[in-house]
Amino acid sequence: MLVNTFTVVLGETLEAGVLGSLLFYSCHSLNVSRKVLIFGLIFGIMGSALYGAYLSEISDWFDYTGQEWVNALISIGVFICLIVLAFQLVSHKKGSVSALFFCSVMIFVHEGSELYLFYASVQQANFWQVLLSGLVGLAVGASLGVLLYYAILLSGRYQTHVAWVLAGLVGAGLLLQASQYLIQADVLPAMEMLWNTEWLLSERSSTGQLLTATIRYESTPSLVEAVAYAVAWGIFLATLKGAALHA
Repeated sequence: MLVNTFTVVLGETLEAGVLGSLLFYSCHSLNVSRKVLIFGLIFGIMGSALYGAYLSEISDWFDYTGQEWVNALISIGVFICLIVLAFQLVSHKKGSVSALFFCSVMIFVHEGSELYLFYASVQQANFWQVLLSGLVGLAVGASLGVLLYYAILLSGRYQTHVAWVLAGLVGAGLLLQASQYLIQADVLPAMEMLWNTEWLLSERSSTGQLLTATIRYESTPSLVEAVAYAVAWGIFLATLKGAALHA
């Protein structure tokens, strides 16, 4: 149980670390004060707390599919934020404080809500053990996020390219995740899987769980999920081309 908790929290923190490194790099590259991220964190925590406080009411919305709808909208919101960040980074124009603030709020709400849902499912008898192992995963994930930030800076003239690829990987995974939530809500059709790579990399393995948490690795995707992933990359590529024209 403790190993599973460590892996889950590490995965969520690693995703937050990747997104956080992109936010910090955006502030550095776009000449925006990092104080905006502090305010984003505060409002993000408040948003996650509200989500948790009204989770039972939210779950009753839309014929008991409210939680899936809200989770899907949050994932789509973070995806849009990443597109905005990618456009600003590639176009090399001074960033918008309001855009970075909104991006940070959405990212922290997304990560905070997922951690809340995980800890809410933990039995009270194991809570403190799970919390301790989760804190270890949190520390490791945060450290990896810091290392990733400096890795972007040390990539020299390829900084923007590295940041753009990271944004694309996480963003495409988030749109795929949104499609999964909408399938659960019966908004999108559930289809048969296109392929199965479980034999190559199982989602239940430690590596598979980390990849699922960070870039939403799916070993048995359906056509809807594959289309969502492809559409996400198509949007990012179009954003790259448009930003290059405006640079």
